[in-house]
Amino acid sequence: MQAGRNLRSEARIPTNQKAKFALRARDERLVSEQATIERLLNASELAIDPGFNGVAGTPVATTASGELFLIVEVDRNAERERLDKEIAKLETELRATEAKLQNSSFVDRAPVAVVEEHRQRLTRFQDQLSKLKQARAQL
Repeated sequence: MQAGRNLRSEARIPTNQKAKFALRARDERLVSEQATIERLLNASELAIDPGFNGVAGTPVATTASGELFLIVEVDRNAERERLDKEIAKLETELRATEAKLQNSSFVDRAPVAVVEEHRQRLTRFQDQLSKLKQARAQL
């Protein structure tokens, strides 16, 4: 149930707090294991439905059993504000890292390992920024 923990983490829901989940799966044997799956997810409710369709922005993870949805009520305005702040902070860090890497004095004088670390940071910042902008767009 790693997927459930990952979904909780992304939605900032503590693992000790009950949450609602839905599992879109065609395997009818899962119904007999529903209580166990609920316990492993610490779910207040688990719907196993092969036709389940979440609303836009519903956190989802693909598992071997099917797609696992975390059903959360989100204050869209507060979440958009939070994402905007994270995006702004990340853009600032991204610009600073880009500036360092464009500075030929830094690149020429710094140890190769330090320059490579900054290049990796740049890539990581770009990936994170892309994910945050995608999450904001889904709201």
